[in-house]
Amino acid sequence: MGAEQSVAQGIVQSKNFTILGYKENEIYGSFKLIESQSKQYAMVSKTCQCYEEYTNLSKILNETKSLNEIDNLVKLVEVDTQEETNLCSTYYKVTALYEYYDITLRQISKQASINCLFVLKSLAEILSKLYGHNIVHGNLTPDQVLIEKIQGEVKLNNSTQLTGYNHYKRILSGDSLWYLSPELINALGKKELRPQYNHEKNEVYQLGLIALEFWGNGNIQEIYDKQNYKINEDVIQSIIEEFGVRNGYVLKNVIKQMLQTDPNIRPTMSELSQSFTQLFEIQQQVDEPKVEQYEEKENQYEQTTNLQEMNKELIEVQDEVLQIHKESFQYLEECKKNTQNENQLQDQFEESPKKQEKQNCEFNTQSVKQSVNQSLKEYYVTGSIAAQFGQLNLLESNDEYKCIGITQLQENGDILQEKSQNHPTSPKGQDSIKPKKSVKVNTASANKKAVSIKRPKHEIMDTKLPKQAVVVSKKR
Repeated sequence: MGAEQSVAQGIVQSKNFTILGYKENEIYGSFKLIESQSKQYAMVSKTCQCYEEYTNLSKILNETKSLNEIDNLVKLVEVDTQEETNLCSTYYKVTALYEYYDITLRQISKQASINCLFVLKSLAEILSKLYGHNIVHGNLTPDQVLIEKIQGEVKLNNSTQLTGYNHYKRILSGDSLWYLSPELINALGKKELRPQYNHEKNEVYQLGLIALEFWGNGNIQEIYDKQNYKINEDVIQSIIEEFGVRNGYVLKNVIKQMLQTDPNIRPTMSELSQSFTQLFEIQQQVDEPKVEQYEEKENQYEQTTNLQEMNKELIEVQDEVLQIHKESFQYLEECKKNTQNENQLQDQFEESPKKQEKQNCEFNTQSVKQSVNQSLKEYYVTGSIAAQFGQLNLLESNDEYKCIGITQLQENGDILQEKSQNHPTSPKGQDSIKPKKSVKVNTASANKKAVSIKRPKHEIMDTKLPKQAVVVSKKR
């Protein structure tokens, strides 16, 4: 345990790795998950009890590391070996550092649709290059096919040499998911531990089963009669027909050749790589106009959407402007109504009884004239100092004052007169006059003379007596 930690710590310190945790899966077994520069790696360790086992494993891992030039193959980044000596024995620790991808083909197929030809072409290229190095994968199942998150590239795991378990050995140990060719079914029925078969043609059959499972809507486990170790050909042919409906009859014929019972009739992996590449290129050429047409439609849709949005925005702006004008019009109407109400209130205020009486007085000239004459009479007769002191006889007998008063009244345009029809003629009618607010002078009679009184300029009357208290008596 201490040796394992020293090996792990040596790799971590040299690469500045950070240990994220411990995991276990069918690909790597038990391993440490580490991270460096935003990339994750699987650190797999194995203990060898003898030197021969240690040398063989080291040789295999070094050969595996030389395969890093193959694209889309999970790369073995680093191999570290260490010898530990205990009291009684010596053992060896081998640690391999692999690229880590946590998304498998089985997982991604449940979440998204993947191009069948793209996956088949990628896997056929990887396997044909492995065969060029005289290396067999030995564990071609959907769980060994990984998907890179960022670029979406297909990656094939290649850790079988480290674990030492190929697919056939996993079935013997109790794995329930079978991806076996007919020749391995027969060997499994015979309980052979190391069967002899064509590894390349076996993996061609396995690749065909993967295609049927993920792009033919078929359950591959149903084609196996696990009690009698046989393959149900009717079931597999029905799945092949369904695959043709979904993916085209050209590709269906290729898959049908891959799933032949006789391995000698099956194509090689190199032939499959060429066929899948040609079909993929044809598919791309056919899809390019569709993509362009789709892009044009998408652009038209975007333009239409943009125009609709612009029209919508324009309508909203027009509605806002209309609302503003409407509010302005309402405001003007309210101002107009307020102005009319103010004018009506002002008219009502001006047309008060006093104002109307004043206006009527202004237009009644006769009433104004009578009022002026009455005021003059009161001023010159009732308000006279001589009248207050009973000196009316003196004024009447003084011709000079009479002439002056008449002249001034004539200059003002008015002569104080008393209408004869208002009082009956009587010789004694003028002996006494009752006190009134104003004194009227009777000028209608021929025997009477007009009386005009002028206030002397040097006299100023300042009295607070009421007009009713002033009595004027006329005596002849």
